[in-house]
Amino acid sequence: VDMRVPVTIRIADAIADRKSPISEAYASLVTTLQFTTSEGLPRALLVTSTIAEEGKSTTSFVIARMMAQNGLRTLLMDADLRKPSFVVEESVDTGLSQLVIDGSELQRHVIKTSEENLWLMPSGPMPPNPVQVLNSDRARRVIRQARELFDCVIVDAPPSFGFADGPLLATMCDAVLLVVESGRTRRRPAVEAIERLRAS
Repeated sequence: VDMRVPVTIRIADAIADRKSPISEAYASLVTTLQFTTSEGLPRALLVTSTIAEEGKSTTSFVIARMMAQNGLRTLLMDADLRKPSFVVEESVDTGLSQLVIDGSELQRHVIKTSEENLWLMPSGPMPPNPVQVLNSDRARRVIRQARELFDCVIVDAPPSFGFADGPLLATMCDAVLLVVESGRTRRRPAVEAIERLRAS
């Protein structure tokens, strides 16, 4: 499946150029991630932000694609059940929320992308109460199973400031990456988001 990714054309072109500053910055980030846990690369990485539209979904996608290009079987999981970022032309009953609710097989909710070694789990149907869906043993089981089936799981979560989803999902992952937009995000909300994630 081809994904409609929230990346502007200018940024997409810069990322495609491996010598561009932004592409090299992401490559450096991926290298740094290999030293974030005692076992090396986190098997399940949560990517969140302080507020909306800071680039967390773009970052999730770029990291997942780079992991896949490095030969790792990678799953990009859209865990933003409020405002999904990755839209696919598939059945509406495929995705994370549906998997948690009906307890079916994980493989049924994973879609192969056009990128080699990269799979996507869409967010699924929007539930009336996202926190209730995520705060369950079934949600934890989904991430555990994904860690067993893939070399790397990138979990794209909602912003952490003002929502419980990000801190809740952080308890299920090995590491957290907080994306902050330079010059836009205010210091206090960012610090509070970090404190909430640490507390979780």
